[in-house]
Amino acid sequence: MTGRRRQGNGVVCDCKAFFEAYDAAFLPHTAVPAEIKAAEDLVLKILGDRVQARADGKAVPDATKLTDAEKKAVKLLSDAQLKLYRDPKLTGKAKGGIDADCVRDCFIRFNNGELRRDPATKITNPATGTPYKYPSGSDVTTNGEPNSTFTFYFAEFAFLAIDLGFDADAWLLIARGQVASEEAFNAAYKPRATTGRSGLDRDYTYAKGKELTEKQKAKLREDYKDLKPDDLRKKHDGSIKAAKDAADFVAALPGTRRLAVALADVRIQSSIGRQWSVTIALDGAPTTLSLRPRAKDATLRLDLPPLLEREIAPDASARMAIPVSIDMLEDDPLFDDRGVAAATLLIDGAEGETIVGGLVKASGGDAPGSATLDFRFRWQVETVA
Repeated sequence: MTGRRRQGNGVVCDCKAFFEAYDAAFLPHTAVPAEIKAAEDLVLKILGDRVQARADGKAVPDATKLTDAEKKAVKLLSDAQLKLYRDPKLTGKAKGGIDADCVRDCFIRFNNGELRRDPATKITNPATGTPYKYPSGSDVTTNGEPNSTFTFYFAEFAFLAIDLGFDADAWLLIARGQVASEEAFNAAYKPRATTGRSGLDRDYTYAKGKELTEKQKAKLREDYKDLKPDDLRKKHDGSIKAAKDAADFVAALPGTRRLAVALADVRIQSSIGRQWSVTIALDGAPTTLSLRPRAKDATLRLDLPPLLEREIAPDASARMAIPVSIDMLEDDPLFDDRGVAAATLLIDGAEGETIVGGLVKASGGDAPGSATLDFRFRWQVETVA
């Protein structure tokens, strides 16, 4: 399955291209316009409150009571998204309309795990031919799949736009496909026991063999084809509550243990005094830090929340291996050796520590030299239930 089908008149329903374009337009990388980033900061909080209210069985906050700035942000993001939905090379029609069948099928396939990519694919800026970059300097990539209940934010935004009267007819067409796909998500993706977050904040992982069959997907298409707005909202509520119930069940398993990994301190031995920008990835989750040593040989004591927290299922092994990578990005462009270190934190027992070190070199300019950075990680495991 390629995620692509031709519709005639030169119009193509390209699911993979649609989600790549969506990520390129809205992920917080350096090429995203400042006004889009600012609007997303406002709207994501609104969407989170609305989804949580549905999960708790409470009334959704009244959209008409949003501030003028918040309404303006919603309108900006509505217009930007609809431009993608109407693109005939993605999910649009030849004359600028939205192909509701294409949108529905793309979201069902996305939430059913059919667009998954392993390894992740870099998202390239067509203007430069190079990958988009996050502020940390890392490439923007996609796995082509949901990994959390943020997938419910797609339809929640549609309902928010409808409530505010922003292109309500177009968003209703889109919402039908998005809400239908939530049933696929609840079937194909399951909450992870190995995460420290709870409820709707829990990570989800693909459950191979649990995805919807072609027959089940056909039934979804029929069930949601002409669903009325009030019934559509009830379906949306039901899918969110089902996801929360599944996450709460995982969190309540007896004998669950919690692992916390923190960065205790960093020793920097450098022939050149510099400020260091460092990206640390524990099990693939990145954190960027700015380190400012006051001397060329200094140990920085850090008081930070854990870089990694996760719950461990009762039947999981007591021994674990957590991959860690450290990308020591020097702010000075003379440092052309990035100094990437990779290691494994071996977790065995109630607590312990591991030191991961790396070398950075400057090979030219007026200030050649090198620096060694040693990172001391401390970990702790405790039974929480």
